[in-house]
Amino acid sequence: MRFKHLAAASAASAITALGAVSPAWAGSGSVFVKPHTAMAGDRVTVVATDCDTPTAEAESPAFTAPITLKKRDDDDRHRALTGVATISDDATPGTWKIQVECGGESFTGWVTVVTSEPSGGAATGDGASQASMIGGLGSGASLAAAGTGLGVLALRRRRAGARG
Repeated sequence: MRFKHLAAASAASAITALGAVSPAWAGSGSVFVKPHTAMAGDRVTVVATDCDTPTAEAESPAFTAPITLKKRDDDDRHRALTGVATISDDATPGTWKIQVECGGESFTGWVTVVTSEPSGGAATGDGASQASMIGGLGSGASLAAAGTGLGVLALRRRRAGARG
């Protein structure tokens, strides 16, 4: 009985896994943008995968103009086409759709336009805790030394008690 349940669970898992990857087998492509987040005037690289044609067209309202994606000379396996687009000065902050037409198929990607780049480090505090950290290290070292001393003292007393 357990074997039947195990076999049924294995079959269901296999069917689910095959269903999850079937779009990749069907040759559906993807569109990637590097960097994904950009400001007006920035240049972004658009990459379309699984294109069977030597070129493709990519357009977005966020771009200054449609671009032509071309196959890289060093990419024979992935069928990836790349091109560089400039984010329009008129592009308002938000997420913009990128449409790639490749051999009669249409692929979609996204680019996020922001108003300014993050600057400086992460906002994790003003460093005020650094001064107390040194005191904490000293306290911890003192406690460790005291504990070690008490342990040695206890062992010596135990040995002395065993002799006497």
